[in-house]
Amino acid sequence: MLLLLIFLVEVISPERVLELLKRASKNRRVAPTNMNDRSSRSHSIFQLKIMGENSITQEKVQGILNLVDLAGSENLNMSKVTGQAQQEAIAINQSLTTLKQVIDAIG
Repeated sequence: MLLLLIFLVEVISPERVLELLKRASKNRRVAPTNMNDRSSRSHSIFQLKIMGENSITQEKVQGILNLVDLAGSENLNMSKVTGQAQQEAIAINQSLTTLKQVIDAIG
């Protein structure tokens, strides 16, 4: 199952950023496998666009911070997952392979 959640939220304090990171963490899916008691079953990408202005010179600056947490690839023979967890593992492995292909193509 592929679930893609995209939120665009304007924040004005570090505390709000932390709240959003906690919210994102709660939406992550984890499940036990034979190799890991809390195996991540999802990817998470958090993008923070930071803008600022010097109050004296009025110089404006901006930057983007990308926090990416990818579910790890999984060896089905070793993890011994079945059913939905097996389908998730297959999807995770396929998405990581596709991501590698994209990165290779860009490079």
